[in-house]
Amino acid sequence: MAALLNIRFRHLPVHPEAIRMPIVFPLLFLAFCLTLVTVTVAQSFSTSVVGLAMLAMALCLYTGMLRKRTPLRRFAPYRRCIEAIDDGFAVMAQIVFDGQIRLNSDNKQNAAEDLKE
Repeated sequence: MAALLNIRFRHLPVHPEAIRMPIVFPLLFLAFCLTLVTVTVAQSFSTSVVGLAMLAMALCLYTGMLRKRTPLRRFAPYRRCIEAIDDGFAVMAQIVFDGQIRLNSDNKQNAAEDLKE
């Protein structure tokens, strides 16, 4: 959801055949989802703690893999672990989506060229 709002507000290039919707619909969806999560946590906090813990662990893992300049990157075991996890997820995504990952450093430029075609 945040990615869609980011694309919309920063006016990033999208595929010419992409479906455009009024901004009100994503914002309503976001409000609805936040309301559902808030009500669930308020009604049964002990049950929702498990889901919140899993969400926190996933956020930590995602942040660790996302940030290239983290101070932890100077430790070789951390780098090996994160690269192994990243490679494993890349292989799994290739299998599930029947695709192939580009290995060149011009990914942003190639993606922009693909959008122009």
